[in-house]
Amino acid sequence: MTASLIWQRARVFAPRLQLRDVWFVVRQFQARALVQCLNPATGNGKIYFWTERGLPAVKRAFGSIVKPLADNMNWNYLGKVARARVRRVVLDEIAKPSSRSAAGKSATEIRKNLLERSPMELSRTIRALDELSRLNLIRVSGWTPKPRRKLYQLTTAGHRVVETLKQAHTHHHAAPGSPAEAMRDPVERCSRR
Repeated sequence: MTASLIWQRARVFAPRLQLRDVWFVVRQFQARALVQCLNPATGNGKIYFWTERGLPAVKRAFGSIVKPLADNMNWNYLGKVARARVRRVVLDEIAKPSSRSAAGKSATEIRKNLLERSPMELSRTIRALDELSRLNLIRVSGWTPKPRRKLYQLTTAGHRVVETLKQAHTHHHAAPGSPAEAMRDPVERCSRR
């Protein structure tokens, strides 16, 4: 998970905690080889996870069992999706079954489905689709008959990102309320774009 998500989760226990405090702790953990950055070349959306040395420390200190990382994940792509709310909700919407066909969803259909929970202009939806397509997380699977619109589906890499994001937001093995829960998962839902 990113430092911003760690901060968001930790503020439940320490409301006066600042993001800079989290960065300080993350740097100290890195210096002690307890956490590692999975995508160090990324400017925003850096994802941190426990090292082999950090996993047993979490188990001893908090009694939390942390799931291992996926081997075949592109952490740069995951960081780019996790830090951008629009990309995240559009990718999540494409992953849901289409109401009219299994061939995919058009940009208009995606926008209409997101109107209540995440309203956005069609141009923002199209831009997110272009960005996700460049990351090879979605692909054009066909066209609507009339009017002709592109239909989008997830790629295999897109399915992996969606599943990792879902796992990051479910509470599996960490004890509720424990500090280890804040760093249990490697992904963040960052509010900044």
